[in-house]
Amino acid sequence: MQTLHNYLAPRIFKALYRCVFITLGITLFFSGCSKKTSTQLPIQLVNTLRLGNAKHFDIPQPLGFTATTRQSSLDGDYLLYVGTQARPKVIDFYMRAMESNGWDIQNFSNHCEGLLVCSKPHKTCTISIRSEKDISSVHVFVKQSQ
Repeated sequence: MQTLHNYLAPRIFKALYRCVFITLGITLFFSGCSKKTSTQLPIQLVNTLRLGNAKHFDIPQPLGFTATTRQSSLDGDYLLYVGTQARPKVIDFYMRAMESNGWDIQNFSNHCEGLLVCSKPHKTCTISIRSEKDISSVHVFVKQSQ
């Protein structure tokens, strides 16, 4: 009986190993061939958002947040970031990050909304942090000073 076991055990292991390997290969092949819907933003919007981030390099984007909107006018720029961090953590992030980037900060936050007014000699930035359910949105308004 021991001899039969010693004879069959390696062969059964090899057969199972091959089955697992073939199943994994087929799964990866067909998952790569499946039709996927694109969740990426249009390339023009991505380029516009990148330009805004470069233009306002001293205004950070919270980790895990996505830039969804950027609007520019002669008066200033508007940026919108959306993510899942809690409002108090986002307020704390902006308080520390803006200060380390050389901004003077006035905190007008209350229990409903985070509101930070930040200023530099030639730039003013207002950051509004709002939460609804599990989603936080950061509205950033930037104006160049004269």
